[in-house]
Amino acid sequence: MSVSLEIGLVGWPKAGKTTIFNALTGAGAPVTDYLAASAPPNLAVVAVPDERLKWLQELYRAKRVVPTTIKFVDIAGVAGGGGIGRSVLAAAREADALVQVVREGLAVPGLTGGNSGLCDQVRGFNVEMCLADLELVEKRLERLQKAVKGGDRTSREEKELLDSWQESLSDGLPLRALALTPAGARLAGGLKLLTAKPFMVVVNTDEQYATQPEQAPGVAKLAAAVAPVPVMAIAGKIEAELAELPASEADELAAVFATGERAAGRIIRQSYRLLDLVTFLTAGEPEVRAWTVRNGTKAQQAAGKIHSDIGRGFIRAETVAFADLRAAGTMAVARERGLVRLEGKEYIVQDGDVIHFRFNV
Repeated sequence: MSVSLEIGLVGWPKAGKTTIFNALTGAGAPVTDYLAASAPPNLAVVAVPDERLKWLQELYRAKRVVPTTIKFVDIAGVAGGGGIGRSVLAAAREADALVQVVREGLAVPGLTGGNSGLCDQVRGFNVEMCLADLELVEKRLERLQKAVKGGDRTSREEKELLDSWQESLSDGLPLRALALTPAGARLAGGLKLLTAKPFMVVVNTDEQYATQPEQAPGVAKLAAAVAPVPVMAIAGKIEAELAELPASEADELAAVFATGERAAGRIIRQSYRLLDLVTFLTAGEPEVRAWTVRNGTKAQQAAGKIHSDIGRGFIRAETVAFADLRAAGTMAVARERGLVRLEGKEYIVQDGDVIHFRFNV
């Protein structure tokens, strides 16, 4: 299975990052009291839950199913007041999106005098990320000075953009709060700036809120304070225990929760929304497979993701929406009803499209 997405779990020590990591992956990683830069990250690649694959497998009697995957990285905690350690920075900058784990009443040295509320934890971590990005931006500005003095237009335009970012970051404003142009987004991505990455918050709640985690203390207040940043509440310990059970037994127990869904599915779905991703499907007797692409991907580009030869020799994309195919029951009936379309290379792939690419090499 190829890895399509990497999510970094970040936050203060003892917030429960490893517990949430275990809930998402079932990895059973040991929970330690490490501080910043004192331990390597835990890594796990998991299959993205997608019930559509099972239905397609039964329809085509496919010999194998290949889901798309996601990598979760449990990154060491950030020591309050001490900045973000280099190893933490390196791991966080490689992630496609960041998830900060917070816990009510957490004591963060250097952040507050006593227990830190959820909002304090997010604000404090935001400051650390802004400072880390500010350092990179200032170093980049220093390197541009010579080219700018030499009259290089591209360097001058980049400097103007970096100057505005320097001001925002100095004020504690993350770059994700700005309306970045496509050029700005490319520059931020190239510099691997933390505050430009898609970001969400997971509240690690006590076991007593397992059936209604969103009702845990401080969750509603936090969601209002950090909007539009998504906030999700999870009873980490309970979910980690479920992740160690056989899938059928875990799903049965999860059904009693208010969410009716395991934590991994909820976080992955939100991560896809953050990164603006969609999944299309290919199906046949040899295999049923899920493919993840950016929203807005054209049919020929999607074909190239499967194989470069398919992209180069693209002719048409025989396409049907999964919901339509399922309602029809078979591809033959879907064709009879006019639900199967022949799309050209400019067609924008939609989530749930079942596609057979016609090509000639």
